[in-house]
Amino acid sequence: ARKGIAAYPNAVMPRVCIAEVYNEQKLGADSMIAISEQILNIHKDNKRALAFAADAYAEKKMEDKQIEALTRLISLDPNNTRLQSQVVNVLAGSGRASLALPIVDDAVKNNPGDASLVKLQWLVHFAAKDVKGGLGIGEEMVKLDTASADTAFFMRQAAGYAADSQFQKAAETLARG
Repeated sequence: ARKGIAAYPNAVMPRVCIAEVYNEQKLGADSMIAISEQILNIHKDNKRALAFAADAYAEKKMEDKQIEALTRLISLDPNNTRLQSQVVNVLAGSGRASLALPIVDDAVKNNPGDASLVKLQWLVHFAAKDVKGGLGIGEEMVKLDTASADTAFFMRQAAGYAADSQFQKAAETLARG
């Protein structure tokens, strides 16, 4: 790979090979960030380098850089539900649930019937303080997957109804639970 870079200074593939070796040998986040950024300076939309960079940024607790890499990656692979879930979880976990809303809503729209995505959508709407949206999604979620109607569901839904001043619905929800 180093010979390839020496012969072709702007070559991406030899650098990706080096990144794969670094990853396999678990050389650490600093090495992965360095090689990933070299690749991305040459080819800003290299999916493998973006994935390596996102993981390394996460390891180094560089949240903003991780989110930037993940959102670039998701723009290149918009139908990857695993990646969408990862990005949504990172955003919501960092207190930026409102930024995750369009991503999770789009994922659910593009993958109708995916119960795990609907549950994620429900949680994100509540985290983003969209109580009305979360309540509606919650009711649809338990129709789609009755196993999701657990104690945590009923408690969260009832709290949502109470926060929305729908005290009768809150009581009914708790009674159903």
